[in-house]
Amino acid sequence: MRRIIVVGSAILLVLAVGTVVRAAIPAADGTITGCRDNRTGALRVIDAEAGQSCGSREALLTWNQTGPAGPQGPAGANGVSGYEVVTAAGMGGFTATVTCPTGKQAISGGAHWNGLTRDPIENFRLVGSYPTADRTGWTVEYDLRGNTVDAYAICAIT
Repeated sequence: MRRIIVVGSAILLVLAVGTVVRAAIPAADGTITGCRDNRTGALRVIDAEAGQSCGSREALLTWNQTGPAGPQGPAGANGVSGYEVVTAAGMGGFTATVTCPTGKQAISGGAHWNGLTRDPIENFRLVGSYPTADRTGWTVEYDLRGNTVDAYAICAIT
């Protein structure tokens, strides 16, 4: 029984010391404090809030975990402020072009088989997919036997 009490007391002592020794690095305000050895340049981090300090041959250094905010950067030249998907259903033939609304440009697009009568694996193959020369729409080229496709453009204010 005595052995259990001694072992239990030792465990409690280790836990109590571990709680007291726990450092507050960085400090509550985010500051990190360190000491640089003037001869070797070695750096060690200290807990200044707990009263630790640099030795006589060390220089005190402090820095912030996040640092100051930098200046606002310039607006992006081609930033997308919103987009919409424009579709044109049921186009027959081998080329389809979808036009974006006024003030928007195509940033992507494509086509898919609309599934009315035939198997897409056997009957639909996308050959080309690209923006129009003025980027106001999207063109798709496809091979299709006896069916139509749904073409689409993703349009954005750029």
